[in-house]
Amino acid sequence: MVGWRIRQLSGILDEEPAAAAIPNHVLDRFAFAGTPQEVSQQVLALFDAGASRVELGTPHGLSG
Repeated sequence: MVGWRIRQLSGILDEEPAAAAIPNHVLDRFAFAGTPQEVSQQVLALFDAGASRVELGTPHGLSG
């Protein structure tokens, strides 16, 4: 139901209502936000959960 509402709101080209429709627990899974220390804690939590790589920018693929 949330996904439908976000698609509906984004279709009217008004970002604020669409952004407000995304629950914080969902946003926390897909974005980093906060102070540098808060973001570093979010990244560390991903490594603790088993991640071997975290991208903090536009992904360009593996190098080397």
